Amino acid sequence: MLRAIRERIAYGQDDIEDIQIWNSEFDAGLEKGKLPKAPFIIIGYNGFSAEAQGMCRKREFRVPILVGIRNLRGESAAFMQDALGPATGVSGTEAGNDALQWSARIPGSENNGIKIIIAAIAGTANITYSYNAVSREVTVRLRTDIDGNSLTTATELQTFIQDFIGGVSPSVCPVSTDHYGNSDGSGICEAAIITLTGGADDAPRVTFDEMLEKLEGILEEWRLSEQDPDLVSASPCWITDEEYMGRVNEIELWGLTLSFFAVFNIEEGD
Repeated sequence: MLRAIRERIAYGQDDIEDIQIWNSEFDAGLEKGKLPKAPFIIIGYNGFSAEAQGMCRKREFRVPILVGIRNLRGESAAFMQDALGPATGVSGTEAGNDALQWSARIPGSENNGIKIIIAAIAGTANITYSYNAVSREVTVRLRTDIDGNSLTTATELQTFIQDFIGGVSPSVCPVSTDHYGNSDGSGICEAAIITLTGGADDAPRVTFDEMLEKLEGILEEWRLSEQDPDLVSASPCWITDEEYMGRVNEIELWGLTLSFFAVFNIEEGD
């Protein structure tokens, strides 16, 4: 039953990063202040109580749940997916050891579309930088020989950009750069144009009450999907014993118990 519930929640609750079955290892870890990365749900099982009703047996199933929310306090706490990260783009190749990842210094979708123009102009003695805020184009001129061949290694370019942004705001230089993948930076950079993509804003918040409602719905789907030839009827699922349990290592903890009744035919000898 627990595995089925876990799979149903994992499939339906995309606001939760970690869904686990409660076990003795988690219990021991909790006593030492060790918790999974929040937000998370830990599912346990308290068994059921039963009473005979004529030729049937009524059982109350109880599923304790521990919910952890990251860095948000009290009843107003909400789940929020992290931003997917800043807009990025890659110049060069790992095989050529000149791969650099260019990243917007401020995360968010507004920096998608920034262009990095790496130019190789003949006779450029030193690396230079400029930024056009209107066209949103960063232009970097590589150090070259008199024929326009680049003499600039990826490490030189990366060091130049990182040293430059150390003293200016993102409005002057909106990007940073670092070695990408297995590139060691020894390769020579070539002329290229890179457009930054993939920046995203934070996903909408899901309030704690909305999360509970969604959780109830997911577990109700599971209950209705269960097939048992002896099952006569079952109640809707409901959440009981909701309790705010405090703050551990910057994580808000809530304890819940999900319950439902089910009535089964009594088999001979039961």
